[in-house]
Amino acid sequence: MVTLNARLRPVTGVLLALALMIFGAPWSMSQVVSAQNQTLFISVTDADGEPVTGLEPDDLQVTWDDTVCETLDLEPFNWPVRVTVFVDNGEGSRSALQHMREGLKLFVDAIPEEVEVALLTIGSQPRWVTRHTVDREELERGIDLITPDAGAASRFMDALIEEAGRLNDDEERQYFPVIVMVATDGPEGS
Repeated sequence: MVTLNARLRPVTGVLLALALMIFGAPWSMSQVVSAQNQTLFISVTDADGEPVTGLEPDDLQVTWDDTVCETLDLEPFNWPVRVTVFVDNGEGSRSALQHMREGLKLFVDAIPEEVEVALLTIGSQPRWVTRHTVDREELERGIDLITPDAGAASRFMDALIEEAGRLNDDEERQYFPVIVMVATDGPEGS
């Protein structure tokens, strides 16, 4: 003999599934659009390299993923840039070090004179070669002092963590930090 409860179970199951499909369907007919405000730091110069001033939000067009975005605000910042260069002098750098020195000298020469630059090596542990300075001769002397750290693995992550800590501790920071890594394919030991 089949009871009333036994006969209603399949019907209840079907009704429950139907209710879940109607009310909990992830494929609703309306589209949900979420927007995020992004902050971009840009430098606008003319053909002679001179800063362009007096721009309004409508004068600037930002394209993100092939979509033209609305520019809500445009605010000038006159903060300088401060560059920290980490140089891989671990075991893998031995054959590349002279090329890296030449490239670093050209890189430092291309940076505007008012930009502070620091050099650190990352073989075995991050070590200062020159602190942040605008003195290009001091930087060139520092580049010439970089030597391979025999048998040492480079410490990429350690260098980035230390730099992040320094930036975090600099409560009065009024500059844009730029981090440059000059690396080889040698072993990484972080």
